[in-house]
Amino acid sequence: MIGIATFAMMRTGHHAVMEWIRKQLPGSNVLDNNSASNSATNNLRQRKIKTDVDHYLTNFEDVPVRVLPAFMKALSVFTPLRDCESVSKVLVLRDAYNMFASRIRVDPKTFIPLGKASPSAIQLWKDHCITVLSDPTVLPVLYNKWLVDEAYRSDIVHKLGLELVDNELGNMCEGFEGGSSFGGQRGARPLANDLTTRYKRVLTDTTFAGILQDDEIDDLNKEIFGFGVRDLHGL
Repeated sequence: MIGIATFAMMRTGHHAVMEWIRKQLPGSNVLDNNSASNSATNNLRQRKIKTDVDHYLTNFEDVPVRVLPAFMKALSVFTPLRDCESVSKVLVLRDAYNMFASRIRVDPKTFIPLGKASPSAIQLWKDHCITVLSDPTVLPVLYNKWLVDEAYRSDIVHKLGLELVDNELGNMCEGFEGGSSFGGQRGARPLANDLTTRYKRVLTDTTFAGILQDDEIDDLNKEIFGFGVRDLHGL
């Protein structure tokens, strides 16, 4: 069994990415959604997770990357990761301005205040950026680029050691886990809502104002995604 462990923050679009990866997999597979929160309280049988498959996929949401090695070792006790011949680590990253706009829209409480034991969502995004830039053991998937660049999607498949089966997104970008934060319902198509201008809906939000004023976010976003706060329309 081959494992694919995806790390991402909520509202990065990683569920769509995982469903797209599943289309490329030969043989049978199972997706163990958000096993970080589920495995501690439910065993595999209760979660109806099959273990007699060719590929096991799971995802960890809002997990600090600095604890990934220890975290994955601990989780292997509760998940089929322990039985995998190999495990690919994928990190899905979305630009700060649209990702945080979606998080604010869904639930402002997803911003953990600085100073708490857990890092704030803002610091977590920065940590994920540093991992993308510096950790060769993690395969980064830049959501913004993944949405529009077929060659980039093809390259991701090959880096996972797979053959490209279907490079079309189709309905892969429909709402997951309750739907689009701006579309209003599950199944609403985010592409039609313009995923790259979510930030326009929250420009007057006080939390978002702090993000716009964060120089480190600006620098990282420019380095990875090619645009910063000065490039946002209407600012």
